[in-house]
Amino acid sequence: MSVLQKTYGKSLDEDVCDIYFTMLTDIPDQLGYQAALKCLSENNFFPTIAELRKASANIGTHCLPSPEEAWNEAHSLVRYVGNYGIPEFSHPLIKKAVDTMGWRELCFSENPSIDRAQFIKIYSTYRQREVNELITPESVKALGKSLSLELAVVSKSSLPKEVLQLGQSLSMANKMNKQGRGYPG
Repeated sequence: MSVLQKTYGKSLDEDVCDIYFTMLTDIPDQLGYQAALKCLSENNFFPTIAELRKASANIGTHCLPSPEEAWNEAHSLVRYVGNYGIPEFSHPLIKKAVDTMGWRELCFSENPSIDRAQFIKIYSTYRQREVNELITPESVKALGKSLSLELAVVSKSSLPKEVLQLGQSLSMANKMNKQGRGYPG
């Protein structure tokens, strides 16, 4: 924080510093320092917490294959491993995208250009989720999990009809998303 304060010539009061530290506490020190340097090289103004978290996530996920690299790997394995083999992927997100599409379906497909477009869309969504996972503070994730558990306990009969319908719609969209149908975002 002192690097940012000195460089931008801005001193933060103790309360603001506490907020920054609270919101950035789950980011490892070295990654946080690199994120601060990234912000220094890109921003004209003192970075917000969101900018620092995004910079950390971008640095932390820099090693993720690009969508095109992931497709090239999957497509190469389709050609060299084939339907009867068991492919080994360089990254779990590539495997997840292939599993979503189906290994056999990719191997027997006669439309590689459509497969490519679908794969890139699916993989890009998983990749962005990975980035978003790093951006979201641990405290917010923990709160979300506890709230979802509390909501699961609520009796359906006590919920208004509109809430039940919304829940069913979201559940259906989530199922379609997991099956690779519809927009996976």
